[in-house]
Amino acid sequence: MVTTFTNTLVKYCSPVLAGIKTANMFTFFDNSQNISTIIKSYNKVFNSFGIYFYILNSNKKGYLIYVCRLDMLKKDFEKKTIKNFMTREGYNINKPEQCIQLLSDKIKSKNEFPHEIGLFLSYPIYDVLGFIENRGNNFKYCGCWKVYSNENYARQVFYEYKKYTNLYRKKFDKEKNLLKLITK
Repeated sequence: MVTTFTNTLVKYCSPVLAGIKTANMFTFFDNSQNISTIIKSYNKVFNSFGIYFYILNSNKKGYLIYVCRLDMLKKDFEKKTIKNFMTREGYNINKPEQCIQLLSDKIKSKNEFPHEIGLFLSYPIYDVLGFIENRGNNFKYCGCWKVYSNENYARQVFYEYKKYTNLYRKKFDKEKNLLKLITK
């Protein structure tokens, strides 16, 4: 059965399903479905593929869902500049699930996203730092994130993300089988 959640997942997380991006997130607005049950059932199926689902936050409007490949997140966090930054922000990078919980706690306790959220979404550290230093202004280019460093690299990444999203959406519309989209 194809659900609103599944369609939303394919729309926003195809690069994660394809294994070319560490993580993505989306807000799920359909309050008629029991999101906790959905997340549990998706984790039961997708954890064996290395894909994990988390509810980062919820409010009257909807649920902030984080979908990630924990092995890729751990590798991202092991990079020296990211490791140093995340450690300063209070994260134990050796325990990715604890990092996700701390991120969720920070989101719930603030009126804005913690800036390090970009690192949970595989944005380059120099763009995350550029965003912080420039308070979101003076960027070179804006696509999936605001680019402050290597614009050519970012444009290529954005192109790849869009290509996989379009490909996966077409394939899913045709076959209606989410498991056929997963790349280990």
